[in-house]
Amino acid sequence: DASLAMSEAINNVVLHAYRDRPAVGAAPISVRIWVRDATVEILVADRGGGFSPGDRAPATGLGAGLRLIDALADETQVLSNSRGTIVVMRFGPRLSDGRRIIPAEEDDRR
Repeated sequence: DASLAMSEAINNVVLHAYRDRPAVGAAPISVRIWVRDATVEILVADRGGGFSPGDRAPATGLGAGLRLIDALADETQVLSNSRGTIVVMRFGPRLSDGRRIIPAEEDDRR
């Protein structure tokens, strides 16, 4: 799940972040990965033109990558403005078959 979501976020940068800007110099993509308390956190950032994260129109296919990321990650944050976009994805522990391990305190709330 984490690798597919990270690939999708990077693919979104390649396809969308710099398309309205002239191809002069580098078009940076930053990827950072942390492991904290059995949670993997992945950050993908660019310095592209940004977009409105609320603009996810299923009929046009816009936002399909972000919807996939939302479905795969336990938590997703998207911050975007005219100076770039940051996507942060968090993935908790999983069993070998990919099922999420639910912490006892979270299971008690069900």
